[in-house]
Amino acid sequence: MSPMALQFLILPSQLWDNHVRGFPAILLIHGLYMIFNNPYVLSLDYDEPGGSGILVAPDIAVVPLCDLVQGPTMPYPGPPPGDIDGNPHARVICEVALHQDTQDWELKCQNWLRQQYVRYVFGIKIHGMRDAQNAQGQNHRSMTAKLWRQGAPPPGYIEWDFGTVQRHSQTLTNCNAAGLPAFQVQIPTSEIFWDPPILAGVPIVLGYNAVAPPALTIANVNIDLYRIQQLVLRSQLNH
Repeated sequence: MSPMALQFLILPSQLWDNHVRGFPAILLIHGLYMIFNNPYVLSLDYDEPGGSGILVAPDIAVVPLCDLVQGPTMPYPGPPPGDIDGNPHARVICEVALHQDTQDWELKCQNWLRQQYVRYVFGIKIHGMRDAQNAQGQNHRSMTAKLWRQGAPPPGYIEWDFGTVQRHSQTLTNCNAAGLPAFQVQIPTSEIFWDPPILAGVPIVLGYNAVAPPALTIANVNIDLYRIQQLVLRSQLNH
């Protein structure tokens, strides 16, 4: 993927809830930076999608550059929608939770989908460490990943149990090697450039199909959950 195609926005100030020896930043960078290839660390704030008027920021936002999609033609918040600095709205959002409880994390992820320009939300919930350890002396841990898709039929997401042990169980998961098809997260590249025509400030989505720029030949962004699992295990405070 061309490094000039995307802005990859990491918000260190938003990671305080998850910070343990810095592993959330490593986790997020490994999961997405190695794919998108060109990070820009910027301030990124949006109107809360639920209409509260509060400015909110995700842990990570994947944003197409203005020369590849329609940027806001009117001052914030558009249309088309954007952030307070005039960037196009993110099409992919990533939210990671460590201390945040599961229900709050899920609600936060789902809330982003109230903005139709958000096409996918990738969420990771890192559950508490177990007392038992693996052969490498690392404490076992359950981890959940969910990928929500705009407009998907109920339940609206795909879920993976990708830690070393299953949630609410001592049973080992099958996420035990890199490259396993069952533990790959794929996001269509074209959806990152979702950019319907706009008439009188309203996106015309009927009959519209997103298309990636011709120079981009990668059909899907792929995230290997095993690699994220291993980064968490290596970075946690094992005891």
